[in-house]
Amino acid sequence: MSKPISGSIVTLTPRMAKELLDVVEQSGQENYRPLNRRRSARMAEDIKSNRWDLNGSSLVVDSNGVLLDGQHRCQAVLIANQPIRTFLVSGVEKSVEETLDTGKTRLFADLLRNRGELYHSQLAAAIRRIWSYQKGSLSSGTRAGATSRELLAVLKRHGRVRHWIAESGCVTRCVISPGILGFVTYMGQRRGHITDEATSEFISGINTGINLQEGDPRLVLRTEILGQKGRKSSDPLYWGVHQVLASTIKAWNQYLLGNKVKLRAIRYASLSEKFPEFLTDKEVPA
Repeated sequence: MSKPISGSIVTLTPRMAKELLDVVEQSGQENYRPLNRRRSARMAEDIKSNRWDLNGSSLVVDSNGVLLDGQHRCQAVLIANQPIRTFLVSGVEKSVEETLDTGKTRLFADLLRNRGELYHSQLAAAIRRIWSYQKGSLSSGTRAGATSRELLAVLKRHGRVRHWIAESGCVTRCVISPGILGFVTYMGQRRGHITDEATSEFISGINTGINLQEGDPRLVLRTEILGQKGRKSSDPLYWGVHQVLASTIKAWNQYLLGNKVKLRAIRYASLSEKFPEFLTDKEVPA
């Protein structure tokens, strides 16, 4: 007769976490998900920063005492070397392992949508870019993630990015994703202490092209991005998201400097060029 399933709130100490992971290793069984140490490290940062909450997620242990779900929490407790409070469900049959983690992962954009945020997907993308920029990893183009708690903290500090995302997406057909254009204008404005009027003119110039003269960085960028629409990713001239982001920053800088440019001045050659920096107020002409 199998043991009854039971559940309770426990204090998961580093010692207990190690014992649970050791049992998995000693059992010789393959865990349902391979351990993602980067994910555990991010969770450990939440624990060490007192950002860990008892949220209903459970450690799941089968009837033989083998951990089926919760290995990342256990690893995070070991890394942080601090205990956490968590639910523990024990006594389940090992066969339920195949039913764990089969649902769709909840994204940060989903969280923002549930909170009633407009442009939730674009806002999530912009907030991740701000987080990456602050961490010095924007230039790599990787999607090394932050926890939702970290991203919400970024949103709290940089809530005005919402304004520029909304303005970037207020036209029927956006030339550049509001998640990119909103991020560039928000961060560029902060770095260079640029007026709202000048920032709005940069956005409207790219989105509409109205009254722009030949060589205007906004027109050059707009023309190239529109020309990219028919290109396939296998095309050597195709611009991926990272290249669009870098080229938009370069166009922003040239716009602030008042320069007339050719495409080569704003095109980002990712293999041979340093990722562009935003101009600071000392570099922007008065």
